[in-house]
Amino acid sequence: GDVYMFQGSAGQTVTITMAGGFDTFLNLIGPDGTVVASDDDSGGGTNSRIVLRLTAAGAYRIEATAFSASDLGAYTLTVN
Repeated sequence: GDVYMFQGSAGQTVTITMAGGFDTFLNLIGPDGTVVASDDDSGGGTNSRIVLRLTAAGAYRIEATAFSASDLGAYTLTVN
């Protein structure tokens, strides 16, 4: 998968969406290194979406991958 970073603030609400021609999967890793959210299909169909109010400030890591290791292809990742 691919990894993306962003700086978050406590109390900030983030929406992360991933859409592609395969079954997408998202993990959001918090500043302390723990998984704070994961999603497979909340974005509709095979797309992924995480909507979360952050509880801590710091560097967050988005892991954008596929549900199946054999799935490959282009995708769009949006962070608001």
